[in-house]
Formats: sequence, C-alpha cells, structure tokens
Amino acid sequence: MAEKSWFQKRIGSLFSNKDAEDRGEIIVASPVAGEVLPLEEVNDPVFASGAMGTGFAVKPVTNVAYAPVSGEVTIAFETGHAYGLRTAQGVELLVHIGIDTVSLEGQGFDAKVKQGQMVEAGEVLAQFDPAVIADAGLEATTMIIVTNPAEFLQMERLAQGTTEVGEGLFALKRPGVQ
Repeated sequence: MAEKSWFQKRIGSLFSNKDAEDRGEIIVASPVAGEVLPLEEVNDPVFASGAMGTGFAVKPVTNVAYAPVSGEVTIAFETGHAYGLRTAQGVELLVHIGIDTVSLEGQGFDAKVKQGQMVEAGEVLAQFDPAVIADAGLEATTMIIVTNPAEFLQMERLAQGTTEVGEGLFALKRPGVQ
C-alpha cells in the first residue's frame, strides 16, 4: 500500500475519532483552503436556495480539490467540475468546483477520480485552473453539499472565517445517537 499523504495523515484522525463516532457525528473536511461561506451567500440561486441540499462553500486559494470524506465516488462529471461521494455512514456529498463551471466543458479541470472508485479522505479529486475560471467570468467558489440532509438531525459548522485543506468544515449528527 502506498504511503499516506500528509493530508491523509492529518485528517485521518478526524475520521477515526471514536468519540465523534460514539456521539453519532460525522466530520466532513474542507476539500480546498480558503474563505468559508454559508451556502446562502454563494452567487448561484440554485445552490443558495438549498435546492441541491445543505452545506457550505469555500472561496479557494488553492487549485486542487481533495476528497472531504472516505467513500465511493458515485458521480464524476466528465467536465471535471463536480463529484458525488457516499460514505459508509450514508452521507451523500456533492463537491462542486465553481459556479456555472459546467459551461467550461472541462477546460481548466483535470479529474483524478472516476465514478465507482473508492477514495480515502484526502485523495485528490481534481486539479483546476483558477485563471481559466476567472477568465471566463466565473467564480471558483467550491460548494460542499449534503444531498441527503433529511437523514441527519443537524449540521454544525466547524470552520469559521478561513479554513485549510483537511480541517473539519462541518459535522453531521445522526438520529438515534445521544
């Protein structure tokens, strides 16, 4: 087995945190570094309305998006801008790089994973070119959305202000666990 990256070592303790598991909490790490925003503040009415689910956004200062959790890649858009993940605990996440970046048709994105692939938290999902995104008049704001929020009692924001890659972004609480 390959040596774990610094990121995988750093966030591995979050996902193996027995105390969090005993409390029924699932920690979702930030896939990019940058300024954390409530989803309602993103410049996209569909995401801001919560129609896609609940979560947070990060205005990235990096050009690599990492898996915020371990699990299966349930969808990897050919354009490289969005990824669906499902954890063993049943969390379904959407990591969407940029606003309206599907319109770039893959330009500026380099997908590193495929649908059906199992990933560990901290594995690279994609590299992206912020200059290509900005030159198209778009934002690289990255949304991290729980697409099955009804399965969880609450979501607690962990990151305030800015976050680093791999830091806890939010925690989800499962029903039935005190």
